[in-house]
Amino acid sequence: ILFSMLPRASTSKEIDAGLLSIISFPAFAVEDMNLVNVTKNEIISKLQGRYGCCRFLRDGYKTPREDPNRLHYDPAELKLFENIECEWPVFWTYFIIDGVFTGDAVQVQEYREALEGILIRGKNGIHLVPELYAIPPNKVDEEYKNP
Repeated sequence: ILFSMLPRASTSKEIDAGLLSIISFPAFAVEDMNLVNVTKNEIISKLQGRYGCCRFLRDGYKTPREDPNRLHYDPAELKLFENIECEWPVFWTYFIIDGVFTGDAVQVQEYREALEGILIRGKNGIHLVPELYAIPPNKVDEEYKNP
């Protein structure tokens, strides 16, 4: 079933950055490199932003418009989150690891440089990967209209 759905993540999600952990490290569940590359390209073209990748399109988790008391939204309500999805730098670490395993030095370098630009220096000089980047509440309307 997985192979017939890719690059779709599910019937409700067009694409999901979480697929990186299935098509590459740590699962390596897909042997068809063409399908792996198509899926990676879909993630890059549809989910990648300036600070990482969105988990999936119209993902409202941790956005200023999210209602923390709700577990689910109706499909029609998801438009609320269009263009304001949080960006998760952790997905860039998956692209780095993927590049190491596939021998793609250009990909490793590209994502390493991108990640270095957003790391936070913690105590004792240790670099930390932020959990996510979210649109500030006062910028939501502007970002929604002009992503």
